[in-house]
Amino acid sequence: MASLGTYIYNTINTTGMIMDMLIGLLAPHLCIACGVEGDVLCSECLASAGDTIPSRCAGCQKISDNYETCLACRKWLLARSVYVATSYDSLYERLLRELKFDCRKQAIKPIATIMYQQLKNIEGCDVLCPLPTASARVRLRGFDHTQLLCRELSRKSGLSTQKLLKRSSNVRQVGANRQVRLTQLENEFKVKNAADVRGKSVLLVDDVTTTGASIAASVKALKLAGAKSVSALVYAQKI
Repeated sequence: MASLGTYIYNTINTTGMIMDMLIGLLAPHLCIACGVEGDVLCSECLASAGDTIPSRCAGCQKISDNYETCLACRKWLLARSVYVATSYDSLYERLLRELKFDCRKQAIKPIATIMYQQLKNIEGCDVLCPLPTASARVRLRGFDHTQLLCRELSRKSGLSTQKLLKRSSNVRQVGANRQVRLTQLENEFKVKNAADVRGKSVLLVDDVTTTGASIAASVKALKLAGAKSVSALVYAQKI
């Protein structure tokens, strides 16, 4: 049986999504690309969005096959591959800001649609796992955006989503360099139940990566719990 906390969270999250839809009807969103009323990113603009970036190592940016992490970077990044859906600039940065800073949940759908263009080419994935958001940020926004992204990607792909990880603190990383972030996050992520992880090929889902420290710490926790392999799918990467 789900815990009382989980029940309350799911109830609040569902209520929040309904409220967002009602607000959208009363005060329609404006497309951030063309200004047309209706959606955060209208269907026509979404159809032309999602410029793919070259396949490269997420650590050093060197060109690689199938977004694989190079051998040198894999020593600290740990993930087999980090699939990046698009670049973190212009329209794509603004779309993510609409979600994270303006709390417009409707932005989940276009972001997930852009990410799905990468996901449908990824083979051998058993389960999607949201990279947990710090609880302080969840309380501030009223929702966990990575969990919502996973839910939408599951709907599109048919893959299951499991919250395999939890965070130990609310450590902030803004402005820190890679080495500082790696140190800060070394023991930040914990596996909830090793039995859910053991022997599985896990695909972490996150919105944006800068130094790769969060991915590295998450992969370490999953591998220690017995994951067969771990890769990541992110919406965008800051360069």
